[in-house]
Amino acid sequence: MTDPDRSDRYRPRLAGVLASAAGLLLAACAASEPAPAPTPAAKPPALAAERPAGGPGGTEPDALPEPAERAAAPDARVQPARLGPPLTPEDPQAARRLIRRHGFEPQDVGLLVTDLAGRELAAHNATQAFIPASVAKLPTAVAALELLGGDHRFTTRMAATAAPRGGRLDGDLVLVGGGDPLLGADGLVHLCRDLRRAGVRKVAGRFLYDASLYQERPAIRDDQPMTAGYNPGVSALSVNFNRLRVRWGTGQPSDPRAWTVPPVPSVDLSLDRRRPRGRESGAWLPAGADGRWQLSTGARGYGQDWLPLKDPARVAAEATRQVCQRLGVELPAPEPGRAPDGAATLAAHPGPPLHETVRAMLRYSNNLVAELTGLAAGRALTGQRIGLSQSAIAVSQWYERTLPKTDWARFDPGNHSGLNADARMTPAQLAAILRFAHDARYGRAGRTLIELLPTVGLDGGLGRRLQTPDTAFAVFAKTGTMNFVSGLAGYLPTESGRGRVFAIFVNDKRLRRAYDADPGRTGWHRQAASWGSRAKDLEAALVRLWTDPGRIREPAPTAMLQRSE
Repeated sequence: MTDPDRSDRYRPRLAGVLASAAGLLLAACAASEPAPAPTPAAKPPALAAERPAGGPGGTEPDALPEPAERAAAPDARVQPARLGPPLTPEDPQAARRLIRRHGFEPQDVGLLVTDLAGRELAAHNATQAFIPASVAKLPTAVAALELLGGDHRFTTRMAATAAPRGGRLDGDLVLVGGGDPLLGADGLVHLCRDLRRAGVRKVAGRFLYDASLYQERPAIRDDQPMTAGYNPGVSALSVNFNRLRVRWGTGQPSDPRAWTVPPVPSVDLSLDRRRPRGRESGAWLPAGADGRWQLSTGARGYGQDWLPLKDPARVAAEATRQVCQRLGVELPAPEPGRAPDGAATLAAHPGPPLHETVRAMLRYSNNLVAELTGLAAGRALTGQRIGLSQSAIAVSQWYERTLPKTDWARFDPGNHSGLNADARMTPAQLAAILRFAHDARYGRAGRTLIELLPTVGLDGGLGRRLQTPDTAFAVFAKTGTMNFVSGLAGYLPTESGRGRVFAIFVNDKRLRRAYDADPGRTGWHRQAASWGSRAKDLEAALVRLWTDPGRIREPAPTAMLQRSE
């Protein structure tokens, strides 16, 4: 299931109809329950967004006591938001009343709104720790921009141990990963063309690939499904977001086949025509004892999918070999290795400036881009080859030193993407980071964080949430979604020029723990979708409360404006 708050598109026709029929909506909302959210459309393959995560269970020391009558069973009926008198930001209980109206308990929600000087405008559980989901990408973005600079570029290189002579390289050629999160086919073409311009037509020595800049992992999280596209391997040499297109079928059920595009020797596929119970056609199954990927195609004889790579550096090298072959440079089969000291760079491909990488990360919420960007920040801090958890600790300690007036005791992101049900942060901590970054300008282009965030209006990064005329260009924010976890944080510019920062977390940790303990239980999908829709409705209602103090708030539950989220 794709992150629902990032895969939708704004529908002006629906918004217009709703705006012209507000009276009818009031009656309809009061009398009926919003329909559960349908599964959203898949994202374009260029930047796959986060998926709901199923982390391990365990103790939750920051959880507040919960009412005894709250059940963790699936299929619980979800009630619509309850109407009441209009709310205004001057009402000190406005946020708490909205929380109740949307069916949440007070301990489920944490929020904070401040002006840029840090003066509190609204708060509820602001110092309690919550699961942030992909809102955790905001601390990653700010730390990377501050430590590396907006103009930093991740560079992938081709280094050689000898000089080419007569088109032949008698030494070794090494493909050196620089941690570029956006390396794609264009970068491989760049490298191979420059290699040819450097006089290389054939490599007689070895073709090595070097991903030693960071510690490699076969997946972002070991407790997530290894076949999930949002959980690929992590490597300093990553290409195409560490996903590989797979196609299968010949139209003849008696002769099924599967293949990758491009074909890479290290990815071995097999088909399983038996459709496992509860799995959709085209679902990846865990690799068999022989290490081959298995694909359950059910009754369907053909199709395509994206395979998350678990040995991404090797696949990147195999793809580079094929591109170079097409462009007239013959390379031997790749082998893992290290570039020796003194190896001369024959070709180099710099990625885009970091501010562009960060904007893509925040808009599309790609987990791999966040982890590689965070690893670069962690390496800048430590100067060492470290892994995801060590890098996250280094960034957390940097925030403690940089913003000493903020209490960082419960700040524990765990990694850089938010794909971690054990991660914790408070609304107060996130608001402090947003205030810190507000006036900073990054790179020669002078980009600010507010420019890099998804925007309500022309930008689709916030899905359908708040996509109405009164909130256009009024909200610049990052979303976060996991099962029974939702968040929204960013900036609320005002006409007076005195902007605000806000952070909202909505968690049901009891349901989350129950889900983690048995993620395959029947009924979770519907309940999680309904819960997530209510959480997003609450976030939208709170933001509307804070964006335009002169308007009467909440003429109808916001579920009627974006009930398909």
